[in-house]
Amino acid sequence: MRIVEAEAAFAKEYADSLGLPEDTEFAGEAEGEEEIDTVEKWFADLEDTAERALKEGRRCLYLVDSLDALSDKAEQEADFTDATYGTQKAKALSKLFRKLVKKLARCHVTLIIVSQIRDKIGVTFGKKTQRAGGRGMDFYASQVVWLAHISRLSKTRGGQKRDYGIRVKAKCEKNKIGRPFRECEFDIEWDYGVEDLKSNVRWLLEVKEVDGLFDSLADAKAFLKGVDALDEEAYWEETTKVADEVKRVWRDIETRFAPKRNKRARPGRMEQEAEA
Repeated sequence: MRIVEAEAAFAKEYADSLGLPEDTEFAGEAEGEEEIDTVEKWFADLEDTAERALKEGRRCLYLVDSLDALSDKAEQEADFTDATYGTQKAKALSKLFRKLVKKLARCHVTLIIVSQIRDKIGVTFGKKTQRAGGRGMDFYASQVVWLAHISRLSKTRGGQKRDYGIRVKAKCEKNKIGRPFRECEFDIEWDYGVEDLKSNVRWLLEVKEVDGLFDSLADAKAFLKGVDALDEEAYWEETTKVADEVKRVWRDIETRFAPKRNKRARPGRMEQEAEA
């Protein structure tokens, strides 16, 4: 795993507590490496990483956090008072993706780009938010996922109330390898990360498909309340079991919406193909 940390706000010790792999590399921090502060330097590093991955025969996860914190060569060379329309970065991204997208696929490099949402000023119809980077990223991306903070998680201990996490809603806006526009909600807890077990059980309750694990909806709700009381071994055992059930139920639900007909089975098609 290799990370471009452009915001200068990354706490490695905290990331370690969330399970960051020990062999993670941070671009621009090794001896002799140049600091990554523009999209041009980032793409040079990305290309070098892809070539190394191909030579070593390994897969690589490459994370950029975040695109908005990266400048571009034109902006760096311009005077601070010069007028800018913010289009140079988008043009650079489109050009660089055209040059690298096939190489990334050939080298088995998975690229994840984090970008912030911005409000569109004066919009009264259509989508009211956008993000930096232009349309090139959406065109070349295999998946585009929008995340939204929908609520805080809090609890009371010893008469004191504290927030301990947030609930996030994720919507898949684009998906080249599956069906798009699917949504889900999950919890992120401080000092831990994504709470899979609770989020998965809550989803099973939402779709009323708990029969594979629980005797009733009430039984599932009771289990949800007692998750924090599970010991380490039991917790991870239940996490794996519930995750497998969620995959099964998700596939079953998707199958209900699949077409009942197959174009390849159209009468006369086989004869037409044979004649051709």
